[in-house]
Amino acid sequence: MNNREKIYLLEENEKLHQKLKKMSLQNDALLMLTDFTSTLLVTTDLEKVSYIIIEHAKKLMNGKNIKFIRKEPEIDTYAYYKMENNYIKKKILKRNQLGKECFFIYCNKFYISSKDKAFIAVPIKYEGENIGVIIVEGFDSGKIENKNIKLMDICSKICGIVIKNCLLMAQYENEKKIISEQNKKMSEDLKYAQKIQEYLLPRGKQHFGRYSLYCNHIQAQYLGGDFYDVFQYSYNKIIFYIADISGHGVSSALLTLFLKQAVRGIAKTFKNDYVYPSKILEKLHHRFNDFMVEEELYIGILIGVLDIEKNEVIISNGGHNVEPIHLKTEKKQVVSYDFEGLPISNWFKDLQFSYEDNKIYLDINDKLILLTDGATESRLNENELLGIKGIKEILFKNINLDCDKKFNELLKYTADSTKIYNVNDDIAFLCLKRED
Repeated sequence: MNNREKIYLLEENEKLHQKLKKMSLQNDALLMLTDFTSTLLVTTDLEKVSYIIIEHAKKLMNGKNIKFIRKEPEIDTYAYYKMENNYIKKKILKRNQLGKECFFIYCNKFYISSKDKAFIAVPIKYEGENIGVIIVEGFDSGKIENKNIKLMDICSKICGIVIKNCLLMAQYENEKKIISEQNKKMSEDLKYAQKIQEYLLPRGKQHFGRYSLYCNHIQAQYLGGDFYDVFQYSYNKIIFYIADISGHGVSSALLTLFLKQAVRGIAKTFKNDYVYPSKILEKLHHRFNDFMVEEELYIGILIGVLDIEKNEVIISNGGHNVEPIHLKTEKKQVVSYDFEGLPISNWFKDLQFSYEDNKIYLDINDKLILLTDGATESRLNENELLGIKGIKEILFKNINLDCDKKFNELLKYTADSTKIYNVNDDIAFLCLKRED
């Protein structure tokens, strides 16, 4: 082998050595990048992600000092990290406190400086949104190599995706916490509101001369839409009613307050002893429409005026869907009355209509019972509701019981039914009895 051939072989060997060296460096960089990506993608904690980005930026770029700035979940707030001598410090700053580093967050491309102190600023973005920036300073060689720039370009895109995901997760957790606190506060408020509604819906018996009037209820939720009221209009007239307001919850409960104040206020507008339930309903309908409520809210109400001296009840139906039940104790009869009438709503603003007065005479020991549909919608079986027929049968079996015991019998049946068929509705019960 001559000298010329030896020189050629040495040159080729050196070229091969350089290629292998380059491949080794590229392989190391690729392994580092793969490790960086896989670590980030399995981490959802924003703080851990930030530290991983700083550590890998140092390895990839061989810089002495690393600055990393990223968005916080709170609006206009940034986390500012600074690594010097392998020690990381963190501050939380508003955007106007970031100083010159704020400029690099909004750069569209890398910002590179090789003068004096070499550094590279790599903006982190996600679909055009400015997420943050990585600033690497103090390169050992004082020179920024192209391979480093390419690696940081890839890393910045991965960082944008991961940080945005973490921000969304953090915002979700914050919102969940806020919602949980709001729900807790709302639950406490609803319990307090329930106490107020309980006060407005007293349980038990009231006496008016030879008559007693027993009221009771159960609520499916904290606040219900079933309501009743009893008050003395004059020395010989008692006004009573039962109502079912559509829906449950706050809106229905607030309408019960409106109903109580409205009916009592309307009753005062009648002079002398001439008060009729139909006229109360007509005025109530007008007031309800002045109230400007949504169409989904309406009131079904059955209202009566008891004349203690004449032993008669004049009753009018404003869209209540459960018939009043008359227990004729001495005659051993249970009858119900199918009185018709439109609900109190804003559905019929342009329709001319009126409510009817219906007269019921009460003998000694007779009872008149008003109910809401939580009782009638209890089930006999999977396919059949209890209905007014089933209620009458239960009451007939217990025709001699007092009103409170009748309610307990109904409640016992509906509670068993609820347990089996998951019925979940309010029940209100009002029982008027002529004592002698």
